[in-house]
Amino acid sequence: MKRSKCMWLGLLTLLIIPFFVALSVSSAEKKPAQDKMATVNGNTIAKKELDRQVAMILRELANKGNPVDESKIGDVKKDVLEGLINRELLIQQGKKKGIKIQEKAVSDRLQSVKGRFPNEEEYKKALIKNKTDEKTLKTDIEKELMIEEFLSKEIMQKVNVSPEEVKTYYDSHPESFKRPEQVRASHILLKVDPKADQAQKAKIKKDLVNIHKKLKKGEDFAALAKQYSQCPSNEKGGDIGFFGKGQTAKAFEETAFSLKPNKMSGVIETEFGYHIVKVTEKKPESTASLDETKDGILKHLKEVKIRNDITKYVEELKKKAKIERFLTEAK
Repeated sequence: MKRSKCMWLGLLTLLIIPFFVALSVSSAEKKPAQDKMATVNGNTIAKKELDRQVAMILRELANKGNPVDESKIGDVKKDVLEGLINRELLIQQGKKKGIKIQEKAVSDRLQSVKGRFPNEEEYKKALIKNKTDEKTLKTDIEKELMIEEFLSKEIMQKVNVSPEEVKTYYDSHPESFKRPEQVRASHILLKVDPKADQAQKAKIKKDLVNIHKKLKKGEDFAALAKQYSQCPSNEKGGDIGFFGKGQTAKAFEETAFSLKPNKMSGVIETEFGYHIVKVTEKKPESTASLDETKDGILKHLKEVKIRNDITKYVEELKKKAKIERFLTEAK
């Protein structure tokens, strides 16, 4: 429950994940009132707050390799404003329910945020980068905690998923529970510098061929892997565990999946260098049982219900609220 609370809270507050819900805009946009972007039952959402949240989201998307095109920024602003309206409505409901957040809870959450940074200096740089300060951050945290507690009491604790619903989902999504063929392998790797010339490559390959000769004479694979392999798996005797197709270099994959258990390859080449591969175990394609997957299904169905219930709840709040929006394309 704790993980779900934090996740849905992040969606709602726009502090972590943007564009929680695309709720319809029922009231018409009006002429901008200086720094006022919207009012929610008389409470103002300021332009400064909107700009701050938009900047954070644009930067986060850019950092993840998904920069927003200039022509789409207006749409981003509209979505963010709707999120801030959602947040304000939930905060107002939390206050009506008499929810009060203790200073210690705010301080604890603040320390958790600070803990994500290597030191105080980096934390302060992040505040500056996000055009905020610790006082504003603490206010955001208090709002976050209030929404978290309110949603927990009003929605999350009331959501239930029956065993019948879990089984129905399992039966109706057979493809989701298929396990692809997997292989467990060990290897000995001698790395090759990308800038190495043919003579250097030939010497490294010859060294591995000599190791291969030792293996063919019956020397222990794990012992030689620990002694010679330049992969971190050398500490485990070369064992890299189970993997499926598409998870390793193509030549390595083809070799591993073509070998039978307890059989060893010759010297093969990948972009990392030269390898000797030994397959230790294989798992054929299979389907995970209901018992194996029921906890994951339960979690998924619960999260879907929570998301839908929050969306419906916010929609109902909007119908009853007096909301004015002042955002224009110029803004």
